[in-house]
Amino acid sequence: MTLETKPNKGTSRGRRILLIASLGLNILVLFVVIGAAVGIQRHGGSPRSSSMDGPGAVYVRALEFDDKRALGREIRKAQRELKVNHKEDRVLIEDMASVLRSTPFDVEMLKSVRATLNEKSALRRQVAFDVWLSYVEEMSAEDREAYADRMLEVLEKGPRKYKKDKPPRD
Repeated sequence: MTLETKPNKGTSRGRRILLIASLGLNILVLFVVIGAAVGIQRHGGSPRSSSMDGPGAVYVRALEFDDKRALGREIRKAQRELKVNHKEDRVLIEDMASVLRSTPFDVEMLKSVRATLNEKSALRRQVAFDVWLSYVEEMSAEDREAYADRMLEVLEKGPRKYKKDKPPRD
């Protein structure tokens, strides 16, 4: 005696729709989690570089969030006007790596490449300082005093200490 079962088309179709809806919801949740992680990275999470622990970090960390963003936009605009090319830095660093690999080792060539990198870096820092200075000049006396107080607070806290389970303080 054989027992044959016929699939119920209504149940099969309903399960398929439910499975597709569940998969879609899982993908949506995944994108929300990824978006949140990216947002934390860009707005207060661990920095992409250690540049926020250098001497210039005090000026930047003491700014309010919106001021940091506005100042950053102005700095990038000024650097674009000067035609600052970050791709050239990459080429110079690749040149530096080539010099480091070369035999015999050419110290003078390494110094030359590093001097060029220093000049380009100094230009970017000067542009950033000039934009920052314009920003400070436009502040009222009260705003400058509050900014100076925040700078001293940043100095008091010292360099940022990043922990994986806790975002940095600003």
